[in-house]
Amino acid sequence: MNQPAERKPTPLDQSAAVMGGVMLLAGIAAFAYMGSFSRYWADDYCYSAVIKLNGLFRGVVDWFMTSGNRFSTITMVWLSELFGPRAIAFLPAAVMIAWTAGWIFFLVQLARSQGWNMPRRWLVLIALLQVFFCVLLAPDRLQAVYWRMGTLHYTFPMALMLFILGWMAARWHSGAGWGYVLGSLLLAFFAGGFSETFAALQTGVCLVLAAGVALLPQRRRAWGLIAPVLVGSLLAMGLMMLSPSNEWRQAALPPPDNLGQLIGYALRYSLDFVVYSLRGQPLPIAVFAGISALTAFLAAAALPRLPRARVSLAWALVWLLVGFGLIVCCVAPSAYAGLQYPAGRALMPARFAFLASAGGAAICLGLAARAWIGAWRPRLVLVAASLLLLAACLYPVRAVVLLRGEMNLLRDRAARFDERDAQIRADMAAGQTNIITREVEVVHTLADMGPSPDYWINFCARLYYGVESIEARR
Repeated sequence: MNQPAERKPTPLDQSAAVMGGVMLLAGIAAFAYMGSFSRYWADDYCYSAVIKLNGLFRGVVDWFMTSGNRFSTITMVWLSELFGPRAIAFLPAAVMIAWTAGWIFFLVQLARSQGWNMPRRWLVLIALLQVFFCVLLAPDRLQAVYWRMGTLHYTFPMALMLFILGWMAARWHSGAGWGYVLGSLLLAFFAGGFSETFAALQTGVCLVLAAGVALLPQRRRAWGLIAPVLVGSLLAMGLMMLSPSNEWRQAALPPPDNLGQLIGYALRYSLDFVVYSLRGQPLPIAVFAGISALTAFLAAAALPRLPRARVSLAWALVWLLVGFGLIVCCVAPSAYAGLQYPAGRALMPARFAFLASAGGAAICLGLAARAWIGAWRPRLVLVAASLLLLAACLYPVRAVVLLRGEMNLLRDRAARFDERDAQIRADMAAGQTNIITREVEVVHTLADMGPSPDYWINFCARLYYGVESIEARR
């Protein structure tokens, strides 16, 4: 172990951390503003109609028995509907807030449990960094962030997992009490019920943690913390497997012939995802890794001791291997469903695993660099690192400016939806029950109402509005 080069943070270090956090927070706020143009798209009508007709409990049972196996999502739709139809526009912001809070809670509890006297500003910076770049690099931002059902199935539950991991870290020294066992099991069960993809990710995280603590002297206590979360995840997966709706889903998307075929496709798709990410988004990934490494390099001044450089390098490799394994977990459910490559929204948990592991590896590289130069006390190097961090944290401004076209499209489509919704409600108020509206594009990449009243979205919209039929004509 090496002593850090400098214990006392400089004003420039503090400014870099604070300003970086402010810029990333502004970028997240821009994404939240863009999310305010979210409206009812595709499956949104179906889920809301189930809640409107059946209420919460009967709605969950009805959906599970006839339409889908993801039992937790209906609960969040019910909660959203309590605040009226306009609440859907605030859901992306709420999810990003929950996600940021989850990261901060986890990092703070992890630092506390390991005795790292880390200033809170660095932990907040890492949390904001993860959230901003995960949204920026979302494989399909509209479906994974701005569409209610996509974000509830694949994005929101990651905030719950972060709170679970933070709770686990908070109990690291005291061990699992009955309150923790029951609470973490139920929370993991609820989180796993949002989608098979997330349940697989959460199970993979538990298995990695269980393997990671196997050599620790306090492994029994650690396993006692991990076991309830693993059991909750497996119970959620088991319950989703029992849904009668799986029969028609598997008829349309038959599972692979054998386990070897599933593993082969999952590995291939995971490698493709990593290659596509590195080849298609090199600049933002490089900026993300650079900010992570510089943050660790500067924050290391607050650590009582530093690991040796080669130890940090070994941990960087471990982070990358673990990350790839978790990506395989995320991809496997889609590969099981007809050997499909995952849809963009279903890749959001894989993006989370990709950035968490890449960020962990970059942090280890930053610690290794600090250990290499620690004995020199190079104040100019520290100043240069702070300036580089400040410069890199300007990237969110550039990224958001480049997204103005996307924001304008979302705004225009939201205006078209609002016009159509107002016309439908005006016709309903006039006593009409067979509604004819204009077919216009209100969303991209997702299905919408069409000319046939028997089309599934028209049918769900009819139930949602409470009319006899809806047709959308050109």
